Amino acid sequence: MHWFMLHMQHTFGETNSTPKEASIPMAHSSTHHDASLSLSGAFHRFSSALGNIFLAWAESDSRLRQMEALNALSDAELAERGLRRDEIARFVFKDVFWG
Repeated sequence: MHWFMLHMQHTFGETNSTPKEASIPMAHSSTHHDASLSLSGAFHRFSSALGNIFLAWAESDSRLRQMEALNALSDAELAERGLRRDEIARFVFKDVFWG
């Protein structure tokens, strides 16, 4: 008799088709794929980080130009805009640091 049939008879009994206390070990497999370990996942993380760096640089460059423009104004011109010279940095970076 085939070994599988012998195993089934031992597990379920010759005449009984219901399982006994012993269980048949089952194989476990997973189709889950961890994207962080793949080459495309690594490329995505790298390009995302590079994009964030570029965005931070572009924003800081824009803010730097805005600070330079405001610093070039006279105190009277700043007052017309409702600013004092010591408030320029707070005004330019209000959404970042004081948001």
